[in-house]
Amino acid sequence: MLYVPAPRLRFHTPGIKPRRLFATCFAPVLLVTAFAGSGLAQFTSGAQSQDITPNARAQGMGRAFTAIAEGPNATWWNPGSLALQTSISMSPWSSADLVPEFADVQFNSYGIVGARKGTGFSFHLSNLDYGSSDFGDSSEYTLLLGGGLDLVSLTGHRPGPLSVGVGMNLKRFSVDLKPDWAAPERVGESGSGWDFDLGALVGYEVPLDLGESEWAGDSSLRFRGGAVLKNFLDSTIDYDEQNESDPLLRRTCLGLAIDGTFGRLEPLGPIVQAVASIDHISSSLGRRDIQHWGGELTLLNMVSLRRGHIEDKDGAITDSTEGYGVGFSFPFRGGSVRSVRFQYDHAEVPQATGLSHVLHDSIALSVELR
Repeated sequence: MLYVPAPRLRFHTPGIKPRRLFATCFAPVLLVTAFAGSGLAQFTSGAQSQDITPNARAQGMGRAFTAIAEGPNATWWNPGSLALQTSISMSPWSSADLVPEFADVQFNSYGIVGARKGTGFSFHLSNLDYGSSDFGDSSEYTLLLGGGLDLVSLTGHRPGPLSVGVGMNLKRFSVDLKPDWAAPERVGESGSGWDFDLGALVGYEVPLDLGESEWAGDSSLRFRGGAVLKNFLDSTIDYDEQNESDPLLRRTCLGLAIDGTFGRLEPLGPIVQAVASIDHISSSLGRRDIQHWGGELTLLNMVSLRRGHIEDKDGAITDSTEGYGVGFSFPFRGGSVRSVRFQYDHAEVPQATGLSHVLHDSIALSVELR
C-alpha cells in the first residue's frame, strides 16, 4: 500500500478559489499518484521534498548516481563524495513542474559543494511548493549541511589510483501546509524534523595502454562504488499543533559506476567520456526495492547524451528517462584558478499514464583550483 503523507484529504473551506483549492489540497494527492506511476520519488514519506531528484543530469541517467555523486548536488546523492570533488560547484537554479497539467506545484533545488586539502563541505536546499491559498503558501523544504574526508590524502599519501571518501549530512525538514482540510477548526499543519545521512565512496583508476595511439597517456578507466544510509535515525516529522507525526523513512542506497576517458584535445579537455552506472535502493519498510541504471556519453567535454531506466517490480514501474547537457570550460593559464565551467542540463521523465512528462532543467557553475 502506498503511504500518502500530509496533507490528508480535506473538506472545502470558504475563501479559497477553485484553482488554488486544487493547488493546496488535491495537487499533493495527485503528486503522490504521479510519483507512484513514475518512480519520481523512491518512497513516499513525511517529507516529499527529500525524495525528488535534485538535478537534471541524474534524472536523465535514471537516477543511478550514488557512485557518481558529482557536482553541486553531490551531497544529496552521497556525502562520501564531498572530499573527492575536483572543483567548487554551485547550482543557482534547478527546477521542475511536477504536475504540468496544473499550476503552482513546483520543485526547486540549490546547492554548493567544494573540497580542499582532504576535506569537503556542502550546502543543499530542496523546496517543494504546493501553491497558494487565501490562508498562505503551502510548501516544504529539506536542508542538508554536509562534510566529508578524503581518507587517502589525510593519511599522508600522494594522490594515486585509489580514492576513499566518507561523509555525513545533517538534515533539517520543515512542512507548512494550509489549510487543514480534515478539521475546519484548525488553520493548518506545520511540522519539522531532523536526521542525518552517512555515506562512503571508493574509486580506482586504471590507465589504458593504447599502444602508439595519439590517445595514449590520456585515456583511463575508473571504477567506483558508493553506499549511503539515509535518515540513519529513522526519525519523524512532528506537527506543532497536533499529536501526529509522519515517518521520514530510513533507506539504503548502493551504487556501482564505471567511466572511461579517451584522448584529450586542448583546450577543450577529454575527447570522449562514457559513464555507466547502476543503483539499488531499499527502505526501512522492507516492502520495496528499486533498481536504477543509466549511461552518459560526452563528446569534446561539451555535449552529453543520457539515457536511464527505473524498475520497481513491487510498484509495477518500468520507466525510462532521457536527457542531454551542454557545457563550456574556460581555462586560465596562470593564478590559482585552473578553469571555470558553465553547464546546462535537461531531462524528461515519464509520469503515470495520462499525465505529461516532467521536464527538469538545471544550471551549474564550477571553478577548478590548482
